[in-house]
Amino acid sequence: MIILDACTVEGMSLQGSSAELLRALREIGVQRIGIPWPAMQELIAHKTMEYRDAHASASSALNQLNRRTPWAEPQRLPDLQLEDAREHWRNEFEKLAEVIPVSLEALQESMFREANVLPPCKTAGAKKMKVGGRDAAIWLSAIEFAERNEQETIYFVSGNTNDFTHGTEYPELMAQDVLMVRDRFVHLTALDDVVSRFAQPCEVDATEAEEALHHPEAAAAISVALALAYPRQRSNNMPWSSQFGVMVDPADPWRVRAVGWWRGYTAQLTAVDKIQGYQIGWHKWCMATTSWLVVGLAQIDGRKPTVAASTWEVRLLFSLAEREDGTPFTILRSFKPEAPSTDRDVNTFGALVTGALPFDADADPFEEEMARLERTYVD
Repeated sequence: MIILDACTVEGMSLQGSSAELLRALREIGVQRIGIPWPAMQELIAHKTMEYRDAHASASSALNQLNRRTPWAEPQRLPDLQLEDAREHWRNEFEKLAEVIPVSLEALQESMFREANVLPPCKTAGAKKMKVGGRDAAIWLSAIEFAERNEQETIYFVSGNTNDFTHGTEYPELMAQDVLMVRDRFVHLTALDDVVSRFAQPCEVDATEAEEALHHPEAAAAISVALALAYPRQRSNNMPWSSQFGVMVDPADPWRVRAVGWWRGYTAQLTAVDKIQGYQIGWHKWCMATTSWLVVGLAQIDGRKPTVAASTWEVRLLFSLAEREDGTPFTILRSFKPEAPSTDRDVNTFGALVTGALPFDADADPFEEEMARLERTYVD
């Protein structure tokens, strides 16, 4: 188990290579990735407070603009949605790591240590404020996990060397904490140190990687994944931030916002970029940024489910080796789907639905196929 402190997660981009490798290690099953509950709450709170402060600044600026603009209707910001922000960031961090619970005993011990200024707690500032209760809870969560899981090596990763030290020598109390698990408790101060133990960069054949991405299993995985990421909703009254772009009818294309996918129908790879190879365990794995045109039944505000298309950019993890369970395709991260914007994508949309372009002048095969699909999947 790799256990991440809050400062370690804050120091990396969730869209960066380090986060990608951690997700890869987790998905492949090489290592579990965990964040102690106190650290998770700290991470979520930091992001939510940034949003709250930005909203307050924007509100102040907008009020000044409204006062100084005599000819326009007053403009309004969207309402502050703190719970939605917390939920968003909780989901984002849980894509990276599971939450390691903290026991009541550990929380009580953490408060005791802060009150009595016992390591890793300390005093800070001219007034010698007692601080470090959360740090103690994070530390004790990692120790408790190691004690409960006797067969696992624990990689505790924190750049907070002021409170947790560099891991070579501990204050007496922390040395006692780690005594019974010391032989399988690895304390590291940088994320690169732990990632490099399990994933080594290697060369990959770009042509071979692209051929693997054209495998039908990849298109099937993407089609299913989009429907899972944006499931059908009970109501069309969804916030703008939860909607995504789609295109309806390639014969007379128009772009709208959708609130969910009822079902994926098919997908086609349209672009591949940033191919990287890593040796993880005994296998060679690839990561690639891919763009897909996905066709399915979209839930559109005010309409019944309709055949539509979206372009979806995803970062994929996949193996070039033949495996008994097939070639797995795992989404490491993705961006919000958008309506197709190029003539090529519009033409591909039409071809995927009708099977041939151009359209027959005497019939509208798109309408016929759309009706068939709607009958098949809605009824």
